[in-house]
Amino acid sequence: MENFLNFEEFHKVYQTVTAPIFEKYETFRKREALKVILFLSTALILPLASFITLLYIDYDYRIWLIYLLIISLALGIYLIIRADRKIKNFSLALKKEGLPKLLNTAGIKWTNGKDIISRSDLILSGLFGEFEPRKTDDEFQGVYKGIPFKICETDLYYPFRDDLPIRIFKGVVIQLKSDKEIGEPTMAVTKGDITKISFKLLVMIFCIALPIFIYIVVILATENIYLLAILVIFLILSIFLSFYDRKNIKNMEEVKLEDPVFAKKFRAYSLNQIEARYWLTPGFLERFQHINLAFKASKAKCAFYSNKVMFALSSKQNLFEIGSLFKPLGNPQTADTFYQELASIFNMIDHMELREKIHRY
Repeated sequence: MENFLNFEEFHKVYQTVTAPIFEKYETFRKREALKVILFLSTALILPLASFITLLYIDYDYRIWLIYLLIISLALGIYLIIRADRKIKNFSLALKKEGLPKLLNTAGIKWTNGKDIISRSDLILSGLFGEFEPRKTDDEFQGVYKGIPFKICETDLYYPFRDDLPIRIFKGVVIQLKSDKEIGEPTMAVTKGDITKISFKLLVMIFCIALPIFIYIVVILATENIYLLAILVIFLILSIFLSFYDRKNIKNMEEVKLEDPVFAKKFRAYSLNQIEARYWLTPGFLERFQHINLAFKASKAKCAFYSNKVMFALSSKQNLFEIGSLFKPLGNPQTADTFYQELASIFNMIDHMELREKIHRY
């Protein structure tokens, strides 16, 4: 693909490719939407009605109302799960039939759950700490102006317990590959991004700090000021250590950014100040912020490392949607959002001018 479609061309293609699919799914969408609304309404009304009745019913019958309330709550949870599953299943069915046809017109291949960006690449980038398991959703790969790219919507979890993994990242990861080594690693991250901290250490520190906090409360009651001072010192030291172990910025120097707006939200680090300024130009920073806005990212970070460039955008939004269960299919706003997500990535590639540096995977 030499050039990404402009806004008007994309809308024409979008309507041409998706119109037959949307016509096929519209009746089904209305039926499923009605079921979901019914499920959610029942999940809300039944427990609420049981609780209100419990307040006014005669004492002798309250035990039966308590049983009814418990049953209604369990049923409500079940219905919410069913509703959520129907929403996701509809979205996935629509994507499986519509996305490959839509993206093929732009030379992009769509897959789902294949982990096209490897775990080793995610770790090597330095943007993520330890994680396992991993869940991937929509994935795209293609070539734009001779530049191969991979886009992966993914969730990363930390194995706090085998039966209770903690999610440490949800969003989209974008990877480019260069045939020339990028030299010293450089990265830019949102201030306070917890995924750049060793999560294992953070959990350990929390387990230490919580009992200390409890002891402080007890000591305050006994007014033992010396022991209190010692425990406060330990608490401050624990907090300091939890932020000290930043594996991906170890030994890196902070890069002073020229863009004051960007510097308010982000911090940049590198082992080479000159190379960092080569990559982190005002034009790059401007487009990086455009990507954040397009994906409604709460946090964002990027890394230049080895022979690759990676972006990680944290977002709880449903990304790359071509239709919603609760809106008529073919809604122009959905097409606009989808276009802006892809266009922001290709605009970044345009700016970086990596044509001669990029080779195929």
